[in-house]
Amino acid sequence: MHKILCIDLQPSVADNSCVPELIQRGHQVDQYQSTSFDVECGPAASPVDRVEGETLQNLILDYDALLISPKTKLSRNILQRGSKAKLRMIATPSRRFDSTNVDVMEATNQDIMLLQLDEMQIEESLSVEAEKAFTLLLQLSFSVSSEHLNALDSMQKSFGQTLKKKRFGIIGLGRAGSCVAEIAKAFDLQVAAYDPNISEGKAKMLGIRYCDSLLELYKNSDIISFHAPLTGKTRSMFDDDALYHCNDGVILISVAEHTDQAGLFEAKTLVKGIKSGKISGLGIDLLQEPANTADTKTFPDGLESLAASPNVLFRSHQKPIRTAAMDHVSLAHFYRAIAENLCNAISRRGYRGVSNGIFMSWTLLPEMQPFIQLGEAIGKFVYQYLSLQIAHENSIASISAATTGGISADLSTPKARLVVQNAIMKGFLVAERNCAQHRSLEETQNHRLSLLNASFIAMSNGIDVRFVENAENVHGIQHLNNSITVNVKTKQDQQLTVTGSVFGEEPRIVCIDEYNNFPSFRPEGNLLLFRNQDSPGVVARILKELATSKINIANFGLARQDNLPLALGILTLDTPPSATIMATLRGFKDVRSLRLVQI
Repeated sequence: MHKILCIDLQPSVADNSCVPELIQRGHQVDQYQSTSFDVECGPAASPVDRVEGETLQNLILDYDALLISPKTKLSRNILQRGSKAKLRMIATPSRRFDSTNVDVMEATNQDIMLLQLDEMQIEESLSVEAEKAFTLLLQLSFSVSSEHLNALDSMQKSFGQTLKKKRFGIIGLGRAGSCVAEIAKAFDLQVAAYDPNISEGKAKMLGIRYCDSLLELYKNSDIISFHAPLTGKTRSMFDDDALYHCNDGVILISVAEHTDQAGLFEAKTLVKGIKSGKISGLGIDLLQEPANTADTKTFPDGLESLAASPNVLFRSHQKPIRTAAMDHVSLAHFYRAIAENLCNAISRRGYRGVSNGIFMSWTLLPEMQPFIQLGEAIGKFVYQYLSLQIAHENSIASISAATTGGISADLSTPKARLVVQNAIMKGFLVAERNCAQHRSLEETQNHRLSLLNASFIAMSNGIDVRFVENAENVHGIQHLNNSITVNVKTKQDQQLTVTGSVFGEEPRIVCIDEYNNFPSFRPEGNLLLFRNQDSPGVVARILKELATSKINIANFGLARQDNLPLALGILTLDTPPSATIMATLRGFKDVRSLRLVQI
């Protein structure tokens, strides 16, 4: 059970929406009203008396999460004190956090997750656009207009065509396009989408197929719904060439065509398609510019001849009428939705609407877990390997990462990259904190560390953290199904590059700098790495010293490469060597460097 404090929510709404939702999920819920809100404190699960000022700072210390009004102000001091206690999450029933009320950067720094309503939960106008698109589609599919006239004339006609299993293409996978995709899946349509500004990863998250080009979408769609913004590039995008590549009998839907200027469609193309039968249905929701609202113009230029066609539908774009009662219902819906987001997040069942970590939902994917483990392990590895070369704190100049491939998850997608990047930085900073030479880093030590804030803390410490494109050019990874490569540069011009890969579900290190001719090894336990002149007896002396010290060797690998003057030895030990043993090993002839890495 977690303790959740609701702050400044409207009691008349909260008591019948989010509070029961939270209690039903097994959480203890209290309510608090600040004096800046003219709202009487209503009944709650176990009401907290009205308090103000510094009392709130003490009050939140006992809570795991806060559910606040969008207008509630939380100072940096509240965030800092809450983080040092139990506070892990702050949620608000809004589409975004107001940075003047809640310092998003400070919350991230303190490892406090900020939860808001995502676009699918709050964008009513977009869901209305999606509903309009399907209203037009259903009317066209079942010939509603002509069937109505036929019924009046007592004529019998066919009942149109069903939608199930039809190929449904979406152009523009923004907020509205995503709403349309969700509805289309409910109709059991085979949904595909094209949007040059959206990654394939978003399509996968929506459970739909991503098309690499408009041509691919045109060729593989029975129905096409247009949700692209009107720009210089998209104006008249559906022309004769586009129609040529469409299937016979295609249905076209657009809910944002302008009456007084060229829109997404080339008018003459639509006329040609309707008359030839290439287009079996056309549904258009017509927009009119505000400056021309007095204009009597009804149809876009060139489309007047289609107005009487039974398989063409035109309707004027209208906003839904709202009432106070509807607003009350919407607010209750938002309260319940954010309560659900909070419950799922606090129990790690799902991260929806994370304002300061859009990638966090990917950290829960089973297919990402081996890569998170690998990223953290590489982060710990590179720090400890370089620790003797780091002369003073803040000596790391940059850490860059590159990924290729994947298993079930594509590591090249933006969210997967952010997950990997934060895993690397978390491992790096954990190793830094555990290093006795750097216990003076009080600023870093004062913050909780997680996948949410690891990169943020590293960048706050002056480290240039970035992702590198064209990872396929990294040396020695071309044969791998997946890879994570990390390059660390110090301000003293030293650098280290380490590449890892996941075999099955097992993380492995496959390359260290230019060394790749060694058996891959698991990045765990006590790892002793040494570079030596490749001469007889060097490795034997090291093994003998470890045996004399009763240190068992669990695994051994050696890289001897013609292009490198030194060999690289990698030992996995059951117990770590003492400082005395390490000094002895470093003193051996022909041993050029020796490192102990503990993961």
